[in-house]
Amino acid sequence: IVVLLFVLAFLVLRPILISVLAGFLLAYILFPVFKKLDSKVKHENLTAFIVVLVVLLLILMPLMIFLPILTRQMINAYLYFQQIDLSSILHNLFPSLFESASVAADINSIASTFSSKISAILFSTIQNIASNLPSILLQMSIVLFTFFFALRDFEKLKEYFISISPFEKEYHAKFNDKFQQITNSVIYSQILAGIAQGIACGLGYFMFGVEGALLLTVLSIFFGIIPIIGPWIVWVPVDLHLFLTGNSIEGIGLLIYGVFVVSWIDNILKPMMVSKMAKMNSGIVIIGMVGGLFTFGIMGLILGPLILAYLLLIVESYRERRIKSIILHELEQAK
Repeated sequence: IVVLLFVLAFLVLRPILISVLAGFLLAYILFPVFKKLDSKVKHENLTAFIVVLVVLLLILMPLMIFLPILTRQMINAYLYFQQIDLSSILHNLFPSLFESASVAADINSIASTFSSKISAILFSTIQNIASNLPSILLQMSIVLFTFFFALRDFEKLKEYFISISPFEKEYHAKFNDKFQQITNSVIYSQILAGIAQGIACGLGYFMFGVEGALLLTVLSIFFGIIPIIGPWIVWVPVDLHLFLTGNSIEGIGLLIYGVFVVSWIDNILKPMMVSKMAKMNSGIVIIGMVGGLFTFGIMGLILGPLILAYLLLIVESYRERRIKSIILHELEQAK
């Protein structure tokens, strides 16, 4: 019966599990702010409501500003790729490739297929955003609901989980330290790497003479801090604009710069920062982040390394032949 109840509880929570975990994570991150504010307000419900409201405004305001712009850009990009003659652009850039008729035919076929697939991807993305909007709003409400109660009852939840844990106190401290190390490192590395990527994008905009480079740099920093989205959402449309306006050389330069410099920061620098701050092997961190991303989505960037870190703690304890004293301590005391 107990196993059945756990299975049923998991099935109930599975569709909203990531949203619930996101709410708990927000509560963990902002609990110091809640505690400091509550010392002045002295009303837990009101303090938690204020913190949740501020976070909601910080999320909604950028979305209200940038989502229409982003949607418009995606629609324009979709219309552009439907009308673009990629073969002509390639012919102007690399005329020597079209000297052979068979090679030219292959390039034309590949270019046509590429344009069609890009258009299909953009259309599918726009369609998914529109159709999934009610689900996104529902998941967001669950995040905020969980965030409120986890923030208000943070200390009680912590004491409860400690009370049902089979581990000894010394291992509670180790798990807590590891959780703080990984969570803080992932969060701070995301912020620092996002700022670094945005600044790198800004240098590229200035180098290749993009108009409004300062504003685009600020937007790149903002989107660089957001997991998964990243600054590509700014520099890729900018690069397309360069090609559209006939600045092919600058467009190629920015494309190479974005792929080999900006992306390098996200793919190399961020895992190195997480590894150093979390005191874990960088290979384990990368595997945890990638595997967690595929399994849990955005939350997996934190959950993946965290799960592997917990597993390594238990394996290390077993290696030291102390697993029995860790897990069976309470059972032996009961006997």
